[in-house]
Amino acid sequence: MHPRENQRLRVLHAKWTIQTLYPEDVPEICQLLLSEGLDSQTLRKLAALDPSQVESIPPMLPRLFGEMNLEERTKIEAAWLLVHEYATQVQKGSMGAYEGARRIGQYGTDFDPLYPYLRPFIAATEEWDEYPEHSQALQSKIRTAAAAVLQMQPPPTPGKGSEVDRLVKIANNQAKQDHTYNKNDAAQQLSKAIPAGHVVNGTGEGNWTAIGAQNDLLIMILHSKLRFALVRWEFEKFIQSPANKLGVLYASVPNPDSKVLSLTHETVGILSGKAMEDTLPLRWLSLNDLRRMTEQH
Repeated sequence: MHPRENQRLRVLHAKWTIQTLYPEDVPEICQLLLSEGLDSQTLRKLAALDPSQVESIPPMLPRLFGEMNLEERTKIEAAWLLVHEYATQVQKGSMGAYEGARRIGQYGTDFDPLYPYLRPFIAATEEWDEYPEHSQALQSKIRTAAAAVLQMQPPPTPGKGSEVDRLVKIANNQAKQDHTYNKNDAAQQLSKAIPAGHVVNGTGEGNWTAIGAQNDLLIMILHSKLRFALVRWEFEKFIQSPANKLGVLYASVPNPDSKVLSLTHETVGILSGKAMEDTLPLRWLSLNDLRRMTEQH
């Protein structure tokens, strides 16, 4: 078995990447890795350590992963691997449903891009804590959610292409063929569909029109040239029908500051109306981040 195929080693590496690894657990894990046929100089040294030598473990781990030829992971990639590990354990019954939901849901809380994928676990844990009498039904829900997450692809890395990229490209192609889009009319129709909805910043110059509700709570932003919008997902049900009639494509976000959007340079350029240098690094963006990055000044 190649080291990269050993799940125990992959989990060790992932926990180290997101800094949730307890050094005192490492010697025993390394002993198990040796028993599974893996071997390296550092692995043997780590397996031989006793609890009084825990402080020497952290600097040895990068050497171990180098000897095992493990590729560097992003924190999102590492957290997603651990989500799959715990979901698998829930499915097999080696981890209780509540414990699995709590661990999995924590990654959705700690890492914004994972929240859209893991909110069923967060909701189940909260409901279990509040209504323990529902535990039997919740166990079934958690196992169903675990089976579903095991079938999901990991969140796309910024710059690699995502569902939002796909929607923006479609909207951009439509805009080249159809010049009848009236942003003022679209903004008014969408805002009327939202309880207490109204246009916040007017529909004048700029790439985006903001639509809010009471106290100017930001609900969605509508692009001024493309039939494309981003909406908070709890309000998606209100705008679905008018958006479909208007031909407005949309994606949902948890809230304006959740960094859940993965985009390519091309998409940012389309939304801003000017080319974006490919050399500029891309990161996970929130709705507000995207608005600031692409707004004309």
